[in-house]
Amino acid sequence: MTERNHIVVDPALNFEDERLCSILAQHAVPGETVRLSPTVKFRGEADGARDGRVATFGDRILTVAELKLDKDDDGAALNYRFEGVEGLHPARAFTNPEGYEHFYGVLIQRDGQAWLVPFDVDHKAPETTRTVQEPKRISNETSRCGNYFFGLPDPVLDAYGRNGASGSTLEGFLAEQDATPSEGEFDLSPMPDGTWRLDASGWMSTAEPDLVALADEAVGAIAHAPSPR
Repeated sequence: MTERNHIVVDPALNFEDERLCSILAQHAVPGETVRLSPTVKFRGEADGARDGRVATFGDRILTVAELKLDKDDDGAALNYRFEGVEGLHPARAFTNPEGYEHFYGVLIQRDGQAWLVPFDVDHKAPETTRTVQEPKRISNETSRCGNYFFGLPDPVLDAYGRNGASGSTLEGFLAEQDATPSEGEFDLSPMPDGTWRLDASGWMSTAEPDLVALADEAVGAIAHAPSPR
């Protein structure tokens, strides 16, 4: 086996740095923690395999000892080895300890605070109908996954040649959403202080003016809401 930065790779696999970078962006490396995603089931796996994982791991927080990429019959298998746990375990069955939620909406910044304003979209309506959900206050914290998707520097990813734009920061990226809010699909992780960390985007583009107006109205309603007594 060949040990690269943060990952052990089977020499039979010819993975370019760009592909390894994508893997590292979306998975934990040694010393980081994960927990089981209890609903994940893999195509072709034996009946009861998912239930077996739930019985074994439950909601435990697990520390990654090794991230390992092996050659198998399907091409490649990505596995974790955990501290204090025997064997290898499929990495895709685990997620970050906070978990995450997937939203469609508008990313916007107003008065120095960034928000994700989610929309429910009813595609069965005669005309596409959007219902605004409660805006999510965006955290100033970032993650390796977020750094990857939004082109920000990251020490793990930079070792594989994927440097973020020179001088780019999360604050700078979010500030761009003031003049030009973005519409798209976003993964957010809840933070202990009630904010949400921006972790990924499946796609994003400049938001249409009607969506920006709805987002502004939703954010403004929070800003002008009376303080709880």
